[in-house]
Amino acid sequence: MSADATLSLPGTGLGGTPDQPDSPSVCGVEPTGSGDLSPDDLAPPGHAGPWRPATMSDLDWCLERVGELEAEAAEIRRQLARAIETLTNRANAIAASAERGASWFRSLAEGFVLEARSDILTGKKKSRDFLHGRVAFRSHAEKLVVTDKAALVAWLESQPDSTLYRVKVEPEMKALQAKFKATGELPPGCDFEPASETLTITAAPPVTLEDVHRKEIES
Repeated sequence: MSADATLSLPGTGLGGTPDQPDSPSVCGVEPTGSGDLSPDDLAPPGHAGPWRPATMSDLDWCLERVGELEAEAAEIRRQLARAIETLTNRANAIAASAERGASWFRSLAEGFVLEARSDILTGKKKSRDFLHGRVAFRSHAEKLVVTDKAALVAWLESQPDSTLYRVKVEPEMKALQAKFKATGELPPGCDFEPASETLTITAAPPVTLEDVHRKEIES
């Protein structure tokens, strides 16, 4: 993994410039326009692609490359997350300031409309258009508003009138699995997936100079 691999977002001031953005490298390899590695980068030094492992040493080299590339990808994604967080915080601060300003002017407009309603809206009119907007009153029918759902559900469960509530049916997968295993009957809307085995490839993290120095000190 290249220690100096960095991520930049053009036009954000977070590394690079709009005209010359920094380009992140992958283990020393500059990505192409598509982000793919070239065939030469997919084989050990001195070998031309396409290449496949044929020995235990080849397999270990593959694992090394997996570790390096996964660590590189993780670092780029961490940098991206930090950049997004920074930009999000900046944008939210600016947007919040604008929203506070809009809320202030909205409250001024609402106050004026409530005080001068008879002058603004004549007769039975409930709305009026202006050059830059509209003011309108809308009637709302009376209704119940749930403020404590748990208390309401407890009360409904004690009521004999079942029309006051509805029951949502959800599949209980453990019980369905047991029934299928016992009867062999496949419920509608289900498919049978037989037991299977998967292979997991786990690469060790790449060794850095800090790791080497730490081991030297410890020894």
